[in-house]
Amino acid sequence: MREIALPGLSGRRAIGILAFLCAVALGFSILVIYQPSGLASFFLGPFAHLFSFGNMLNRAALLCLSALAASLAFKAGIIHLGGEGFIYLGAVTGFALARLLPPSWGILAFILPALASMAAGAFAGSLPSCMRRLSGRDELITSFLLSQALLPLLDWAVSSPLRDPKSQIIATAFLRQDQRPTLLLSQSSLNTSALISLLACFLFYLFLYRSRGGLLTRLSGHSRKFVEYSGHSTESLRFKVMAFSSAIMGLCGFLAMSGDHGRVIRGFSSGLGWSGLACAIVARSNPFLLPLAALLFAYIDAGTKSAQMTSGLPGELAAIIQALIFFAAASGRFSERRDTHA
Repeated sequence: MREIALPGLSGRRAIGILAFLCAVALGFSILVIYQPSGLASFFLGPFAHLFSFGNMLNRAALLCLSALAASLAFKAGIIHLGGEGFIYLGAVTGFALARLLPPSWGILAFILPALASMAAGAFAGSLPSCMRRLSGRDELITSFLLSQALLPLLDWAVSSPLRDPKSQIIATAFLRQDQRPTLLLSQSSLNTSALISLLACFLFYLFLYRSRGGLLTRLSGHSRKFVEYSGHSTESLRFKVMAFSSAIMGLCGFLAMSGDHGRVIRGFSSGLGWSGLACAIVARSNPFLLPLAALLFAYIDAGTKSAQMTSGLPGELAAIIQALIFFAAASGRFSERRDTHA
């Protein structure tokens, strides 16, 4: 059977690109058929006001951080499924410490909770690696189970000991203004988290392609046996990668909590971990493509919300379109791997 080919691309890689384009076209076809009046709101809504535009960029920044954490694990050959719980853990830990720090601490009242969030994420991320050494269980299942165990525990913490009795919703008290990121657009939630996210992507690139540790990480993702025969411990490397990846997830949770809401709202981070994982797969863990993939997902989400308000479009449409893009990208990646190993 003759393979489909595009100039400069292998047959299976061309199939992956065509699958991605077909998924996008199918998703927007659903929009046109279901609610054609919402088409303009979907495409133009995110740019209609500074409020919606800034919120979209802020969402993209948080997705980018979440995707970066998943990408670091991917590069080492690890599938890290603990994003949902670890992001939530970072938010709760950072808030708990921030409430104890007095205003006289200045900028440290923001930096120390952020570092505590990263430390909590790193500790949680190290547990699946320890379980791997003790029982041989892969991080894929142990990180997921640990994350799912953390979610109800953190929900309880927000609902009971940390809850603000004056709040009408299940949430904590607000952080002080000096404990929150600086706003970049006053009419939206866009803040310095966006700059932190872009800087993190650049540092991720430097680590992967300009450091010895990054080389070992990439080699481990391709062939653990080769790294072991070179005299390096892959178990130690996986432990460090899981810890750093989870630390970034913890930081993402703190920035999402302090930047978006200024407090922890029960279940506020739902979907941030899974969407970040999808962005990492769509971007192929490329440090420079991660912001674009995150912006694409944030744009789809913002466009759907805009169309929902103006034409009654169901909010689930964003998840449908994102899922189609995700599966198309995943199938393309699988096809490329088959082409590489053929």
